[in-house]
Amino acid sequence: MSEIKSPAMAPLVGLLADWRISLRARGRSLATIASYLSVGESFTDYLAANGMPDGAGTIAREHVEQYLADMRDRDLSPATVAKH
Repeated sequence: MSEIKSPAMAPLVGLLADWRISLRARGRSLATIASYLSVGESFTDYLAANGMPDGAGTIAREHVEQYLADMRDRDLSPATVAKH
């Protein structure tokens, strides 16, 4: 019997497919969904590359802020950082 994991402990990357369905059910455009998922994938890639927690319930404000600060340090446009 497989163990059922709490959604809070599920890796964020594994929840992106569910998010896509939720966005589609809410009537978001395909372009918007693609944009949102691209941002989600970028964030999950960043977490993995930097040894940060990836469980949906374990990601803290400090992890998000570090991600955004890193984007600014790479001189990405303010609009790109705001999108993320």
